[in-house]
Amino acid sequence: MEAAADETTVLRAGAPAMSFGRIRVAVIAPREPPMPERPWRRIDAYALVLVCGGHGRYRDPAGRRAELGAGDAIVVRPGSRHWYGPDDGGTWSEVFVIFEGPIFDLFFAAGIPGGEQPVRHVGAPEPWIERIRAAVGAPPPGTPRSALEELLRFLLLLSAVVGGETAGGGGDGDPIERGRRLLAEDATAALPLTEVAAECGLPYETFRRRFTRELGVAPGRYRDEQRVKAAQDLLRSTQMTHAAIAQVLGFADEYHFSRRFRALAGEPPREYRAGGAAIGPGRRDGGP
Repeated sequence: MEAAADETTVLRAGAPAMSFGRIRVAVIAPREPPMPERPWRRIDAYALVLVCGGHGRYRDPAGRRAELGAGDAIVVRPGSRHWYGPDDGGTWSEVFVIFEGPIFDLFFAAGIPGGEQPVRHVGAPEPWIERIRAAVGAPPPGTPRSALEELLRFLLLLSAVVGGETAGGGGDGDPIERGRRLLAEDATAALPLTEVAAECGLPYETFRRRFTRELGVAPGRYRDEQRVKAAQDLLRSTQMTHAAIAQVLGFADEYHFSRRFRALAGEPPREYRAGGAAIGPGRRDGGP
């Protein structure tokens, strides 16, 4: 692995503990030997591992198994039992980052699609090595602000890995995740579902079935949920009429807007506007 040279490179070893989190260790390791497969590994922090060369395997007590090679990334959560390593008699090269803190707890609790999967393929490792160097390759930050800035850089990288972005960028490796992102974008944009499916490289019925199975909601309803969230913001922060909001957000008319809003938010737009601030369809501050 050219980027790792022939010797272990320590990008980070130790950092000031901050209340919101920190990067504890970041290492480029060109020759990792096989590890005994038992007992299970378990660490007290999160870990991101990028396999840069060689072959190996991942497994855990939940029955998940994966063959590993260059361009595969492993994400391990605190306390989770697992094992990964190169094939018997071989070695591999890797980059690993160990990190911890509430900011990462919140990230993984957000339910990002793909976040539960421990292994994913992210493409050619060299661009990722450079991104890791750029995110955590500087001396440990010495102030809360610089520490937070570093964690935000690393969170963007972590989000790209978890979300299935490949080395070429764009996050198009998973067509359903690409579809979700398109449907969650600008709520004022016209997005015919057939065109979204085509953007994802799938026939519409295949896209609809897979989207519903993987995300638990049909793509049309998911898009309406995003539009209702946008409508909530407009109702509470502007004096726009219901007819104007309906037009901006692409509803057929005010009646259609009111009907879909009530179905998803649990009350008519007029009552919602007169009530408290929103935190999502059907929920208000202080609600369950």
